[in-house]
Amino acid sequence: MSVIRASRRETGVGPWIVSILGVVLADLSFWFVIQPDFGFFAGGGAEESVVLLRIVEAVLMVVFSGTLIYAGYWLANSKYDQEQTWWAALWSILGLAGIVSVIVLVQAHQIAAGNPVDRSVVIEEIIMGAGGGGIAGLLIGLATARAMWNAEEVAEQRNSFEFLNKLLRHNVLNGVQIIHGHATRLDRKVDDDARSHIDTIENRSESIAALTQNARRVAQTFSGDSELEPVLLSDVLTEEIHAAQMSFDEAAFEVSVPEGVHVRANGSLAIVFENVLANAVEHNDSDDPCVDIDVDVGESTILVSIADNGPGVSPDERAELFEPGDEGDHGFGLYLVNTLVEHYGGEMWVADSDAGGAVFQIELRRATPE
Repeated sequence: MSVIRASRRETGVGPWIVSILGVVLADLSFWFVIQPDFGFFAGGGAEESVVLLRIVEAVLMVVFSGTLIYAGYWLANSKYDQEQTWWAALWSILGLAGIVSVIVLVQAHQIAAGNPVDRSVVIEEIIMGAGGGGIAGLLIGLATARAMWNAEEVAEQRNSFEFLNKLLRHNVLNGVQIIHGHATRLDRKVDDDARSHIDTIENRSESIAALTQNARRVAQTFSGDSELEPVLLSDVLTEEIHAAQMSFDEAAFEVSVPEGVHVRANGSLAIVFENVLANAVEHNDSDDPCVDIDVDVGESTILVSIADNGPGVSPDERAELFEPGDEGDHGFGLYLVNTLVEHYGGEMWVADSDAGGAVFQIELRRATPE
């Protein structure tokens, strides 16, 4: 989801500081590095290696100062705001000051030791060091500004997602309440043959309402903000199996679920089993669809197996079964399920069932109830 900015950001004085550093550096370089070098060249008689070194110094100073001047212009027209460009400028200053301080300390040590020091050489070293330090600091500052921008972008996207989540929950809940209300009125006017269909409508509308109420936790799961807690597995599985039986009365469900076993999850765990159970029936082409739910309790993990007697899943389909595709037989549901399971620290995979169909195996971490 892209976030559209309402207006152009104010970049503040940070870009000006960076460009001013470049201008000052260019001025100092001209008077203390480049001009003396021209005088040195005009004098003649210098060795070729010394001339080359002087040329390299002059070119470097032009590059350093020019880079800082242009960087200030670029920052002023960039996406970064006042705080972010200020950090870029601050790091440029710190980098420049840091290198200059080191050079000054080294030269001061030389003077204290009684060693001769060439004033012009020291000045050149300080200016060269200031240029290199300013560029190094600028790079760190740009990385800091980019990190701040990315963090702000994520926060804005999360806020937009939260708003959309609330909007959808509000509208869906209103629609479900209307459906449930009409179904309740019809229940008083229909015969026994039609009443089972009314019951299915009511049960599914209640299930959708519960899922919608739980959408906030799903959003928090994807954003990494949700807190995991011990969840009683038997309660969640039993409720979702009952809902599936009401929705798919043509299918048989064989259940083996132990009591008192907790897993590390949250309220969105119901979505995992709802999708897998529905998938086991909806894609089952058998005349007598059958779904077998089994739970194997280990020392640190719990393996939930949901097997069916349908057509199964081919090896080619398995490679993309949990991808977030919009199209295909399985759609978005299994991607959502797999994402939730991974967030819980678990794992999910599909294999061939003994009945000839597919078995979805969901491994979750055990938890101790508080």
